[in-house]
Amino acid sequence: MALRIQVTGVGGQGVIVVARVLAQCAVSSGMHCVMSEVHGMSQRGGIVQSSVVIGNGDAAMIGEGQADLLIAIEASEALRQGRILKPHGTLVLNELTVIPPHLVQNTDPYLSVEDTVEWFEQHQAEIWRVKGPAIAGDLGSPKVMNSAILGTVVKSGVLPFDLDQMGDAIVTVTRGRLQEMNIAALRRGYRESYRKDQA
Repeated sequence: MALRIQVTGVGGQGVIVVARVLAQCAVSSGMHCVMSEVHGMSQRGGIVQSSVVIGNGDAAMIGEGQADLLIAIEASEALRQGRILKPHGTLVLNELTVIPPHLVQNTDPYLSVEDTVEWFEQHQAEIWRVKGPAIAGDLGSPKVMNSAILGTVVKSGVLPFDLDQMGDAIVTVTRGRLQEMNIAALRRGYRESYRKDQA
């Protein structure tokens, strides 16, 4: 059996770090894991995606309707990747939208977090939400937002990792001066995230 995870967002949000932490959790737990990365124009806010397959499987390719878990660091990117999620799969959604540079001057409304939630509700996904930007802002660095999202991943119960295992993986992957802040963000993401039907 394999657990298939798709991580999506835009450049600078730590998409690849999230995937590497998940892979590190798997490896540290003695589980087989493969990972792939797709970089768009990440320096200009372009799309960045990563696939992680834990368990059986020699390729990190995830087809339409195959992902058990979709982790979206930016809401509209969740919509772009929505069909990769299997029926009744789980979405971990960061409550953040980033308007693409070429649309900044456009007066038409851009897709909101609630638009994203509505689409996934219609497709019967289990939706877990977290206010990553607010948590990161409180802690003093936007760079720890993805750790808050990983706390939500743990709380969702989709993956066989607990909060301590995720924290150890974050420390291994990130290193440096933000480690304590990352662990604080992880724990707040766990405490403050909620499932849509529990709001």
